[in-house]
Amino acid sequence: MIETQKIIGGHVIHLPSVDSTNLFAIDLLANSKPGEGTVVVTDDQTRGRGQSGSSWQSEPKKNAALSVILYPTFLHPREQFYLSQIVSLSIWDALHDYLGDKVRIKWPNDIYVNDKKICGILIQNSISSNKILSSVIGIGLNVNQQKFSNDLPNPTSLIIETGEEYPILDVLQVLYKKLNQYYLQLQTKNFALINTAYIERMYKFGELANFQDQDGLNFTGAIEGTSPTGKLKINTPDGVRYFSLKEVSFKR
Repeated sequence: MIETQKIIGGHVIHLPSVDSTNLFAIDLLANSKPGEGTVVVTDDQTRGRGQSGSSWQSEPKKNAALSVILYPTFLHPREQFYLSQIVSLSIWDALHDYLGDKVRIKWPNDIYVNDKKICGILIQNSISSNKILSSVIGIGLNVNQQKFSNDLPNPTSLIIETGEEYPILDVLQVLYKKLNQYYLQLQTKNFALINTAYIERMYKFGELANFQDQDGLNFTGAIEGTSPTGKLKINTPDGVRYFSLKEVSFKR
């Protein structure tokens, strides 16, 4: 992948502590227009947020907690899942350098190492009728944290997986580079290529697994990919089914 223009990471706002980098970035957008690719990063995120209002817990100075401000006005709202895909692919690519092929993307955009979660992503878009006006890409990546709350079902980190401690700044620089590369690729709107890469890296792709739907009904099936709008596609004994966020979960 050729990088011809640096968008992400050219301007970094470093905060010693903040409740949420996403909330800070959204407030920044409400009161000004920061340059595209502006990064808000913190040593201590006290009230990190995950998908659908869940929390993201992070030990101070141990992890990468950041938000990136983008203006993907070239995307129609119905194309917003491709933005989610390239963020997931960026982090997969960055972690693959450290961990190899055991890194997977758990739909829609959690990053797993084997069966454990190492990174969460929260994307908050401002949308008009025909384009995405702005996006705040929140990323929480576990780097040097070794102990986690019992409330978290399956956390892991780079240090747990490799036994090595990593300078947070070095990890951030890798993330900026990968995000920049994939964002430039997104601008070409080669959605087929992006989608293929995403599917190839999906957690449990093509494997028979146990699931539970939003009605509490258990079923077996195999993940086949996603729809263009980002729904999860599962092949079941009763045929192919599509699920939106929070409509399906893995059943152990």
